[in-house]
Amino acid sequence: MSRPAFLITIDTEGDNLWQNHRIIATENTRFLSRFQQLCEKYQFKPTWLTNYEMAKDPAYVEFASDVIARNQGEVGMHLHAWNSPPEYPLTDDDWKWQPYMIEYPDDILEAKVRFMTELLEESFGVPMKSHRAGRWAFDERYAAVLTRLGYCVDCSVTPRVNWQFTAGAPQGNGGTNYTGFPREAYFIDPQDISKAGPGTLLEIPMSTDYKYSPGVRRIKQGIDKLRADGVLRLFIGCGLPEIISVL
Repeated sequence: MSRPAFLITIDTEGDNLWQNHRIIATENTRFLSRFQQLCEKYQFKPTWLTNYEMAKDPAYVEFASDVIARNQGEVGMHLHAWNSPPEYPLTDDDWKWQPYMIEYPDDILEAKVRFMTELLEESFGVPMKSHRAGRWAFDERYAAVLTRLGYCVDCSVTPRVNWQFTAGAPQGNGGTNYTGFPREAYFIDPQDISKAGPGTLLEIPMSTDYKYSPGVRRIKQGIDKLRADGVLRLFIGCGLPEIISVL
């Protein structure tokens, strides 16, 4: 029986990306070497999945370039659509709504992926081979763009997790539903990313586990749907915000 592989991937992004700030700090760069040293101590080679603000930080570029030069890790691509060029306003306030990449038109999706790929390759002098989608949002169009740009591996799939009730753009349908996706590595079918097929893009699903009991998950999913539908404001003053903060 073969030994299981243990792969370490890190979403490498700014300090306050999720706090609706148009100026994103990257102070965390100063501490990344500590984790890299821990990985090297146990002979692991992490993949630093890097997004826009980190790729523009000279200190991070220096850190990751050293990792690559010593063959002690890899830099891959990670993309959050609302703060990655080229700019394309999808909502009245993209920093508030943080739209999913899969909610953008085909040409904008490809332009953003291409821009990030070229930025990373120019910064680090190596081709990008690994990728994870921001907010775990992935579809067939996205997979096709990655394939055209020469990516070998994607790790956006979170088996058993449904992101459809987690809002992005108000006019959108939420994120990707991975409920029935494989839990083992597979080459993606270009026509259906939930199935193995003749494609060349290897999907390595994330290891996932449930944080809550089935009953609590159903309640939380219902609350997420209300949030996505904009209904929660009707319940202000009824104690529901306190419940949400617990969940």
